[in-house]
Amino acid sequence: MSQNTSTSNHSSALELGRLLAEKRNQKGMSLEEAATRLKLAPEKVRALEKGDYKGLPELVYVRGFLRNYARLVGMDTAELNRYLESATPVARQDMSILEKGPHQKELASLENRKSFSGWIAVLLALVAVGGGIYFWQSKSIAQQEQKEATQSASSELAQTPAQNSSSNVAVIPMTQPQANPASATAASTTVAAASAAAASGAEGEPVIAADELYIKPRYRTLMVVKDKTGKEVLNAIVAGGSEQRFRGGAPYDVRIGYVQGSTINYGGKQIDFGPYMVGRTTAVFKAGQ
Repeated sequence: MSQNTSTSNHSSALELGRLLAEKRNQKGMSLEEAATRLKLAPEKVRALEKGDYKGLPELVYVRGFLRNYARLVGMDTAELNRYLESATPVARQDMSILEKGPHQKELASLENRKSFSGWIAVLLALVAVGGGIYFWQSKSIAQQEQKEATQSASSELAQTPAQNSSSNVAVIPMTQPQANPASATAASTTVAAASAAAASGAEGEPVIAADELYIKPRYRTLMVVKDKTGKEVLNAIVAGGSEQRFRGGAPYDVRIGYVQGSTINYGGKQIDFGPYMVGRTTAVFKAGQ
C-alpha cells in the first residue's frame, strides 16, 4: 500500500482542496489555467482539489504541489501548514528529499521563469520589428540613389561621341560635302577654335574662397549638407555637373549618395572622399574643421 493512501488524513485533504478551489475561483482562474501555470496535468490539479492523492506521486511531492498551488492563489502560509501536517504527514528524511530534489526546485521557480520568459519574448519581438524597419528604409534609400546614378550615367554616355574600338578617332555624324574649299577650311578653323576653347575651360579651376565649400558631382545624386548648427542648408537631388557652394557655416556635415567622379574642395584644398565611403557609392564626411 502506498504512503499517500496509508498516512494521509482524508478529511483534512478534502478541506484543504476545497479551500484551494474556492480561492482559485475567487481569482477568476479556471482549473486549466491553474494547471498550466503550475505545469501540472489538469487531472492532477483536480485531484488536489478533491483531496484524492492516490494517482499522485509520493506525499513528499504532493506537499510541494500544494505549497505552489497555495502560493498561486494567495492562500495564507500559516493556514496551509496547519492542513499539511494532517493531510500529508511526511517523515523528516522524506522532507530532505523535497528540499534538495530538483522537482521542488523547479516548482519553486515556476512563476519567476514564466514572467521572465514573457518579457524576453516581448523584447525580442520589438527588436525584430525595429530591425526590419531600419533594413527596409536603408535598402530603399540605397536603391533610389543607385537608380538615379545609373540614369545619370546612361544619359552622359548617350551624349558622348562613340569611340572607335581600335583607334583614338571619334565617330561623328557625316555632313553634306562643302562646295567651296575655302568654306571647308573656315569651318575646320572654327571647329579647332571651339575645341581649344573647350579644352581651356576644362583646365580652368573654379575660384573658391577661403571659407567656402565647393562640391561638383559628376552624376545626378542626392546631396545633404548641414551647417555647424545642424541646420540642413541643402537636402535635394542635384544635377550632374552642377556647382554647389556654401559659406559661413563650417564645419559642414556632408552626405553624397553617388560620389564617384565628384570634385570636393574646401578653401581651395581638394578633399579626398575615399576614406569616407559608406558602402560602394555613398560618402559621409565633415568639411571645414
